[in-house]
Amino acid sequence: MKKQVREQEELETHLLRELAVLKCMKHENMLEYLGAYNEVDPAGATHAVYIVTELAAGGDLLSLLLSEHALGWKFLAKICRGAAAGLEHLHSHNLIHRDVKASNLLLDARWACKLADFGLCREAAPDDEQMSTCGTDEYMAPELHFDEPYGFAVDV
Repeated sequence: MKKQVREQEELETHLLRELAVLKCMKHENMLEYLGAYNEVDPAGATHAVYIVTELAAGGDLLSLLLSEHALGWKFLAKICRGAAAGLEHLHSHNLIHRDVKASNLLLDARWACKLADFGLCREAAPDDEQMSTCGTDEYMAPELHFDEPYGFAVDV
């Protein structure tokens, strides 16, 4: 039971971080927040929170990379520039994303890159060193795997 409570608390923490970042970060290369609402069933047994964002009609970068479409270097460079601009904006507000990966890079109808999934974001001053390990193993910076101090560079 304690594990379930801890997992529920972690989910709530991630949701609150996600909402906080989405609400205050406005940038052309970050997913735009449109609203949020709660839904509770009449018996009160279940509770759901929905976050409404702009439509990412192009899907996520991972799905595109796994598709059989040939992707040109100019297109991929545009995606990289967009991701870098979104991260630069996040970092300029002293936030580290900590889970940058292809499935968290969304594409709009014009193929503009939108940084998404801010549940693991953490506030940090430029000189601060973080120690908590989080993110997706396959995409984590080496210093995270070895429990070493890290900063904004883990997002790159």
